[in-house]
Amino acid sequence: MLKDLTKDGYPMAIAGICPFPFTESMGCEIRDLIRNYSFSPTDDEFMIDYFMAQYFSKLAPQYVLAWGITIKVPEALGPTGGIIGNPHREAKSADGNSEYIGNGLSVAAYPGGPGIVIEGEPQVAKNILFVSNPTESGKAPLFAMAKKAMEFNVHTAIMITDGTGLDAQGCALTLDGNEIKCVTLE
Repeated sequence: MLKDLTKDGYPMAIAGICPFPFTESMGCEIRDLIRNYSFSPTDDEFMIDYFMAQYFSKLAPQYVLAWGITIKVPEALGPTGGIIGNPHREAKSADGNSEYIGNGLSVAAYPGGPGIVIEGEPQVAKNILFVSNPTESGKAPLFAMAKKAMEFNVHTAIMITDGTGLDAQGCALTLDGNEIKCVTLE
């Protein structure tokens, strides 16, 4: 999990799943992706997510099996500024459903709301997502989802909330065994 500023000064956080331990050189590579990210500010909610998905999917290292990314764009109304899934597959808009994304991972995400990738079955990801509500942001829905994931014996997960919009607080969370790590966008 990393947090930094984009080239244009927007706060961004990335949580990811890799098949082996995350190294310092991998961290530098991902941090450079954040620091070099630039786009023309827009208040179009779809385009903010679309631009992020296109940029990060094109440059995603092969060792990234899944990631969630949140960005805060103060001038946009939102809800927007969050993507989650397998960056090596075609990006799709969230619809509240779940699907298998390869490598034993499944994703579920609300449009304008929290999203989750788990090591496990799609139905389990959807059941975990359902403890939150569409358009919830910040730590609370992610911690509730992490608790539910542990009840389902999910050992590996990443979760994200949109970082842009009225009352939005971008947050990224990782679950590794019983260890939870979380960062928020300021």
